[in-house]
Amino acid sequence: METVKEVMSRKETAGYLGICLNTLAYLPIPQIRIGRSVKYRKLDINTWLEARAKEGAAQC
Repeated sequence: METVKEVMSRKETAGYLGICLNTLAYLPIPQIRIGRSVKYRKLDINTWLEARAKEGAAQC
């Protein structure tokens, strides 16, 4: 079951990925919009990362 701690702000997500906020805006990671606020589920981020890792491995 998902908890509130598994939802991150833009700043937390950028820190988790080790990128700047501007770069995060261009990534196709699913977002949750609440008014002007943007949140990211940690599950979605990790799923996106796994898919990217598989794409990279397939190109080798």
